[in-house]
Amino acid sequence: MDNLHNDVAKRPFQVKWGIIAGVVGLAVLAYQYATGNHLSSSGHWSTWVSMVASVIIIHLAVSDYKKANRSLTLGQGIKVGLGVALIAGLFTLVWFLLLGYVLEPNLSAEIMEFARSQNPEDFAQLDAMPEDQRQAAMAVSEFFTSPFMMGTVGLLSSLFFGLIISLITSLIQKTQ
Repeated sequence: MDNLHNDVAKRPFQVKWGIIAGVVGLAVLAYQYATGNHLSSSGHWSTWVSMVASVIIIHLAVSDYKKANRSLTLGQGIKVGLGVALIAGLFTLVWFLLLGYVLEPNLSAEIMEFARSQNPEDFAQLDAMPEDQRQAAMAVSEFFTSPFMMGTVGLLSSLFFGLIISLITSLIQKTQ
């Protein structure tokens, strides 16, 4: 019960470090867009930069909270890290909405065309399907490449990796 009186509010740390993580993430996404790598970022070095930045930023957020609170439990560290990841993920969601509805209104079609050029044998199978099956498959693809869905997946990915990173960071730094 005594620990409750020493528990520093987590929100300022989540907001501060979440905004920093969000801005770094936006910088990476904007770089990918500016260089034409926004259609497929798998294997691109900027993806690794983003992951390393997430690890560093969540670690710094948890460390900052621990310093202010003079102690850290596993739960406190995870809450701080998830808050940071949530805010950074919201930046990602906003980016994909802006990209898909304002900057590149034909983003879904561009992604499909890029995928077709990268995997022509997969699309040959699609072209061989009956018309109704092909239309159903294309509708599903369009749904999953919509800006809202890509942003939602970005948000969920941020939360998932934020949980893993904050769990490891908190286990290392916990004092209780």
